[in-house]
Amino acid sequence: MARNSLDEWEAFLRPQVAEVDLLGEIDLPEEELSHLGRPIGDLVREHGWAGAERLFREKYPCSFAVFMVAQGAREYEAGSFWSAISKATGLSIPPGQTRFWGQLFEDIVADLPVAQFPLMGGPRYVELILAHGGIPVYCLADFFEHFIDPLIRQPENASSPRRSSSRSASVTTRRSI
Repeated sequence: MARNSLDEWEAFLRPQVAEVDLLGEIDLPEEELSHLGRPIGDLVREHGWAGAERLFREKYPCSFAVFMVAQGAREYEAGSFWSAISKATGLSIPPGQTRFWGQLFEDIVADLPVAQFPLMGGPRYVELILAHGGIPVYCLADFFEHFIDPLIRQPENASSPRRSSSRSASVTTRRSI
C-alpha cells in the first residue's frame, strides 16, 4: 500500500514502534523509504523548519524517527549522514539545522518506548541514530572482516568471558506509546 501523507505514515509506523526495541528493526524497504522522505521534505517546505519540527514532535514522531534511522542504516558513509537526509527529502539543510534535527531526534526517541542509549562518545546525534539502525550498510564489510571472520577463524576467542561495559549495561527500554 502506497502511503503518501505523513498521517498515513504515522498510522502505519506507530504500532510497529510500540513492538520493537530498536527503530531499525522496522522493515522499511528502500522504495518505501523514498516515499517517506518526500512528505518529510514537503512538510518543511510548507511550514518552515520551526513549524515542521513542532509537527514532527507533536504529530509525526514515529515517522521522523524511523526515517532518520532507516536513512542512517542505508546511507551513512564514512562520516557522512546529513547529505543523505538532504537528498532523500529534497531539502537543502543548513549546517546549523542538523543540530536542531539531531536534538529533535534525541527528544523524540526519549519519549518513545524503545531502547535508550547513553552518550557513547561518537558524533552527537548521529551516534544515537546509528545505534538504533544497527551497523550501517557501508560498514558491514569491515565488520565482517575485522570482527566476525577472526571469531570464525579463532573460535576460542568467541567464548572467552568478557565483562560487559557499563555502556551496554545501561541501555534500557520502555513499553507504551
